[in-house]
Amino acid sequence: MIQKVNDEPELAYEMAALLSGIGVYVNLIPYNPVKDTYKRSTPERIRAFSAILSQLGIENEIRKEKGTD
Repeated sequence: MIQKVNDEPELAYEMAALLSGIGVYVNLIPYNPVKDTYKRSTPERIRAFSAILSQLGIENEIRKEKGTD
């Protein structure tokens, strides 16, 4: 998840509308920053995004980061 690119609450609602009823499972993966191009979403923003999806019936998981040194 990239800060202010794909972690906005409005996008969670849009995603839920698109995916509703098709039985998907969404993995929310924190972005691993490279040369300050983008910034990783904060844990709070990722949890909020996940909560919106869950409230709207979209199964999801916040993946554990593995690429940060």
